[in-house]
Amino acid sequence: MPKSLIYYHFKSKDDILDTLVTDFLNEYRQLLQVAENETHTEKASRMTDRLQNHYYDFVIKNIDVVRIMFVESLKKSNDTPSIFKVVEEIVNTKIENDNNDDIDERLVAEFFSGVIPLYSYLCFFEQWCGYFNIDRTAFDKLFLEHFTETHGNYHKNKGGE
Repeated sequence: MPKSLIYYHFKSKDDILDTLVTDFLNEYRQLLQVAENETHTEKASRMTDRLQNHYYDFVIKNIDVVRIMFVESLKKSNDTPSIFKVVEEIVNTKIENDNNDDIDERLVAEFFSGVIPLYSYLCFFEQWCGYFNIDRTAFDKLFLEHFTETHGNYHKNKGGE
């Protein structure tokens, strides 16, 4: 496709990114509704199931958008990283049902123990399996175990409050 056709529809690279992120977030918002009314304890206990049965197909379908958001968000010149919009969407969707949550705490927990590990996994799983010569199924199992231990533990601990 010629570059001129792309810029006929979009004013800039940022406009393209904004459209990709908006479309991603619209679909993601619907997916988040699966766990919308769950307590922290329920989120912790159902985390592996949700990742495997609800989120996996979505993120694999959108893996290139995830990579673009991740890379663009790492650029120092970016004042508002698009990846922040993802964590904001997660927290805004969930915070309405968790009135006892501190929004700043939730943003930090969702971003650093949820979004960053998941996006890192998505960006590197193929290279990781090749470089370290590990079977993809075994790698996925290990990742899910550790993700559940970290991010799941956040929800488990919040459930006890």
